Amino acid sequence: MQEEILKCLVDFGLKNKEAEVFLCLVGKNKLTAYEIAKQLSLFRSTTYEILNRLVEKGFVTQSKIGKTSFFKPNEISSVVSKLKSKEDILVSLIPKLNQIKSDKPETRILEGTLGQKQYNFELIDIIKRKQIDELYMIGNSVPEKESSLLFLEKIINEIQKLKPKKYGIFKGIWSSKYKNSKFVKHYDKFGENRFLSKVPSKVTTFITNNFIGFFFEENEIPYVIEVKSKNIANEMKSYFETMWKLAKK
Repeated sequence: MQEEILKCLVDFGLKNKEAEVFLCLVGKNKLTAYEIAKQLSLFRSTTYEILNRLVEKGFVTQSKIGKTSFFKPNEISSVVSKLKSKEDILVSLIPKLNQIKSDKPETRILEGTLGQKQYNFELIDIIKRKQIDELYMIGNSVPEKESSLLFLEKIINEIQKLKPKKYGIFKGIWSSKYKNSKFVKHYDKFGENRFLSKVPSKVTTFITNNFIGFFFEENEIPYVIEVKSKNIANEMKSYFETMWKLAKK
């Protein structure tokens, strides 16, 4: 159980030691830095640095009794609430920032877990604001990380709000080896899936109105390469439609 919680916290963005210190505090009323350092075999100075970061991130609260500092964990719901309020502020900026962006073709590379989360967040926001008429996908695979499954559930909820089956927003082409996968059945909720026997699954391609996203890992590091171009998106959609005709239900 503890390993699973630690993994989720690290997937969220905490460093390993931050996750360990936070978990050490969970279930306890409050502890001093000395007590935490002793339990986790850490230097006290290192423990203070970690605790200060956790306080800044909203995971831990610090209080003082006399000259002694005590630390206690915040409820995860409280952390989520604070993050949500900050998220709402940033989301309100997206349309304004997009208005001053150039219409020229753009390419960007997002590296690491944080880069992938950033892209996932942007994709969900685009769906929420109904800025896409279609979402095509090629070559997806079953994710290993719990955070990826949580993101999938979130994006499914957002796409379902657009009544995608009515308007035919989503189409996915998968390798035939995933035909009976429970993971693939998630996508049945908001569109249509088809299968081809020789579709590779190491790179996932998303195609929408005016951009393409490539999701993959290189040396266990996740990457997203995005190309914003209406012309290229239209070309990729043509390739997709050719594959779609060959694919089987």
